[in-house]
Amino acid sequence: MKEIETPRLILRAPRESDANDLFSYAQSPTVGPSAGWLPHSSVEESLNVIRDYIRKGNVYFLEHKITHQMIGSVSLHSPSHRCLPDGLAVQLGYALSEDYHGQGLMPEALSFLIDYIFSSTRVEIIEVTHLEHNYKSKRVIEKLGFTYEGTIRHSHIRLDTPEYANALVYSMTKEEYLSIKEVRKEKENI
Repeated sequence: MKEIETPRLILRAPRESDANDLFSYAQSPTVGPSAGWLPHSSVEESLNVIRDYIRKGNVYFLEHKITHQMIGSVSLHSPSHRCLPDGLAVQLGYALSEDYHGQGLMPEALSFLIDYIFSSTRVEIIEVTHLEHNYKSKRVIEKLGFTYEGTIRHSHIRLDTPEYANALVYSMTKEEYLSIKEVRKEKENI
């Protein structure tokens, strides 16, 4: 896993020493359920999650450069419903400490990670989803320029209510990313 540096963050591999930082935001009754997972009940649970992430090697932790605190994560998975050969498609999942919401940190982290994925791997398409009630995640996805593909109805049982939740699916191809990158470059040169 290549470490990636942004202006305010370091995207790096998880460490067992991150357990307290992970627990500090993963215990929130809103962070996990917004992403489809239950709040952590102990530091030990967070440590076990970290050990699983280390074993799988598919999660970046977001370390804040000023505080050196681990404040969020981005996971990379194979999309379950795309029929592409291994390595050509990836699905992003992410979570961020509520203390850092509204600062543009997740779009910053994801934009650098997307650039790395499309410039240094075989990936041709990146997928991202959000549960319909997670408007903050929707804003992140839209800021990055993903294209809405559709809604998977009743994809989850909500963890904060006994209702079903729909998942909204978005994607970006390498070709679309290169076009977005070119437009951004032109705007910077004006």
